[in-house]
Amino acid sequence: MKKEILKVKFNFSLGKLSQLADENLDLIDRDIVEFTDKGFTPARRDEYVDAINKHKNFPTDQQMEGAKKTTTADKDAARSVVETHMRGILFAARIVFKENTGTFREFGEPNLTDQTDSDLSRLANAMVEVATTYQPQLAVEGITLAKIAELDTVQITFDRAIDLQKKAIHARDNSTENRAKTANALYDLLVKYADTGKLI
Repeated sequence: MKKEILKVKFNFSLGKLSQLADENLDLIDRDIVEFTDKGFTPARRDEYVDAINKHKNFPTDQQMEGAKKTTTADKDAARSVVETHMRGILFAARIVFKENTGTFREFGEPNLTDQTDSDLSRLANAMVEVATTYQPQLAVEGITLAKIAELDTVQITFDRAIDLQKKAIHARDNSTENRAKTANALYDLLVKYADTGKLI
């Protein structure tokens, strides 16, 4: 079941909320004697200023989306490198062991493009083990232990890139909800103090 995303309580922009809160705080400061009489203390002012600053300093959707796109591009680039290394080993295995043999099948699914990121990472990891085992036979096609180690290194990089992309997507989703919470908290204070100002 998909989690429902929290929405803001108001129908204007987040920038407008910041502007309204700043203006409201200026009015409070101007009429501080009257607001103090209504229970507005320095601690409440600090709370209001803190809510304004939290709202203003919260990362924008564009910042979080940018981070997500950057990690996705990094992951895609790492995937391309892994596929290139895997294809080299698969090509050598096809020549040495022939395509329809059990030994060739040990190297994994030859259709790399259709694999999910996590499946490709798992296949690359398994290929390192199999290629290491059969390296003496693959040597005639130029597969060295150093080339197998390169596949291992790029597979680890790819696996980390997958994790970073997932974290960026999760952070983006959490950011949207936390931004709404922060904005709603500021909005509640704005309404409260605007209503107090009407009594002055």
